[in-house]
Amino acid sequence: MDAINWLELLVNATLAACGGLVRRLAEKEKYPKRHIGATMFITSAVVSLFVGVVFYMACKENGVSAYLTMMITAMMGFFGTPAISWLFTRIAKETSEVMDTITKEKKQ
Repeated sequence: MDAINWLELLVNATLAACGGLVRRLAEKEKYPKRHIGATMFITSAVVSLFVGVVFYMACKENGVSAYLTMMITAMMGFFGTPAISWLFTRIAKETSEVMDTITKEKKQ
């Protein structure tokens, strides 16, 4: 495992958090009568931060370029919870397929 570049991680985490804030601002513009308080902005930033760091680590592990990693991190921060749900669903599907293959091979 390579050493973590903390500056790069900080930049990507900030982009992810900004992505979450942009999503809330876009919702505020789309639904001007809906009240979105400071707590919702902070919560969005924290969720987006987590999602962004998860996707940042996935990008780094797969050798994605720095600029593409920043773009993916910011977009996944914007998508927030649906992005992490998609990732976990994808992992569960892949794991299930691998386990089915192993079970079939053991039966033969």
